[in-house]
Amino acid sequence: TAWIAQAGAYADSSDYRRAFRAVFVAILLLFDERGLIEFERSRTNGDYLRLLRRKNVKPLCDIFDPLVVEFDRRRYGRPGTGPGD
Repeated sequence: TAWIAQAGAYADSSDYRRAFRAVFVAILLLFDERGLIEFERSRTNGDYLRLLRRKNVKPLCDIFDPLVVEFDRRRYGRPGTGPGD
C-alpha cells in the first residue's frame, strides 16, 4: 500500500508520470505476493509478461499487457514488449 499512497501523493502534485509508475510497481509487487512472478528490478516488463503467461493467467495478461505498453510509451517514449510489438 505504500506504493499506492505514493502514487496518490504524486498525483496530488500533478506528477502523473511518477504516479503511473508507482501504481505499476504496486501491481508488480501484488503479483509477486500472489506468487505469480518474482519481482526483481533487473527484469523488464516483457519478462514479467512472459512470467504471467507461463502461469497461464490469460485474464491478467490481457489487462497487464496494455499497461506495459502504456508504461513503456510514457517512460521510454516507445511501445512496450507486448505481443503486438
